[in-house]
Amino acid sequence: MMFSNKAEFKKALQSYAIKTKRTLKFIKNDKVRVYANCGNPDCEWTMHASKVKGEETFQINLLRDHHSCPKIFEVKNVKTNWIKDKYLQKFKSDLKRCVKGFRVDIINELRMNVSRHQAYRTKKVALKELEGSPQWQYSKLWDYLDEIRKTNPMSTMIVGIEQIDGEERFSRFYVCFGALKTRFKAGCRPIIRVDGCHLKGPNGGILLTTIGVDPNNCLYPIAYAVVNKECRETWEWFLIVLKNDLNITREYEYTFMSDKQKGLMQAFEEVFPRCDHRFCVRHLHNNFKQAGFRGLAFKNALWNAVKACTVGEWKMRMQEMKILSQQAFDWFNDKPVVQWTRSHFINIVWVLGRRVVVVGSGNCQETQDATILPPLPLEEDPMDEPTVDPCITQQESQVAAAPVYKKGPSVYQQVQQSNQHLTLQPIVQIRALPPMMGSQGLPVFSNTSRAPQGNRATIIRDGGEKFLDLSQISPLDD
Repeated sequence: MMFSNKAEFKKALQSYAIKTKRTLKFIKNDKVRVYANCGNPDCEWTMHASKVKGEETFQINLLRDHHSCPKIFEVKNVKTNWIKDKYLQKFKSDLKRCVKGFRVDIINELRMNVSRHQAYRTKKVALKELEGSPQWQYSKLWDYLDEIRKTNPMSTMIVGIEQIDGEERFSRFYVCFGALKTRFKAGCRPIIRVDGCHLKGPNGGILLTTIGVDPNNCLYPIAYAVVNKECRETWEWFLIVLKNDLNITREYEYTFMSDKQKGLMQAFEEVFPRCDHRFCVRHLHNNFKQAGFRGLAFKNALWNAVKACTVGEWKMRMQEMKILSQQAFDWFNDKPVVQWTRSHFINIVWVLGRRVVVVGSGNCQETQDATILPPLPLEEDPMDEPTVDPCITQQESQVAAAPVYKKGPSVYQQVQQSNQHLTLQPIVQIRALPPMMGSQGLPVFSNTSRAPQGNRATIIRDGGEKFLDLSQISPLDD
């Protein structure tokens, strides 16, 4: 029997050992000779092979193909490369194949044992052959950038290079796809989640990501970056590039959410000093537990304080936590309340294309793209105008123009479910002369002055009209 070269001969000998379930031991193994015996010293199996003179061909000269020993479950000739060659196609069809399931398949098919570490090494070698090594992948980075430039216009790609001992080394990498960037500016909510994680592998590094929220309240990827370490300098670089990329000029309209990673808070103060910054409550609860406050009682007390909508309710919830544990109450002293409780948030709410900003728990509100009527002159009578409120007319037109989804998104479904529990109430509209305006364009109210004589208002209730003389109404008490 002849083989084209030594490697082919040894691979065939290895397959023979696995098929017969016996371990073969090499007595001589050099460039021109291969002598092998059975691993059991009492067995008479032996084989001699040598290289044909002047060729690479190997020929078997002696073979005693008879085993006098029993089969074994532990065959030492099962090597990583042999298993990889046999199951490479299965790995190619399922790159995320788990090691545990792969090891079970080998044991059931070959009827012999394969250690967990050997199965892990086999998968690692197979993936390296199919996908290439991390070093090889980094060498293809420039080709990757060219492909993005061709297939996704308007994308932003930045590669940082360092000079170390006269050689160029990879330092950092930033990508923001043009399609994601355009759609985020067009219709996503002004909420950006910033996070980072460590990369596994021989090269390591940190992956920095930004995630937004689309109009359907689903996650929306924005940009990502790979840096060598996580610190204030890398976070500032990432946020500055992101700010320029998304053209963020009105910082106060955006809300950033993070878990206060290393150097991130200082980077926010430098790059986005006027933005609203919120802290992830899940990470806050994890830190709360690590401080020694475990159990369902502390968890419920924390979430009750987080979900409080007013300052008064938040104070009440914190008093409940203080009764539960004074140490737990003191743990929040160095935590800015504007970053983790709803009662102190600067909320930005979008409703039918109109932005309503609620500052803290006060009554300061700002409405954009809403109909604002100027005050009427004193000589004009408001009763000469129709009693239909233009704000209500505009709202009705917006609702009528809104699309109706046959299989609507989650937000539309939530609105429809909420409407089923609503009860209709009669509409009351009061039209009267506007109050006296101050120097700054704000209405001036006084609880000591009465309405001018002859001032009238119209009450529309259930389709009927009724006139009301405002001069007969006493001023409100404090």
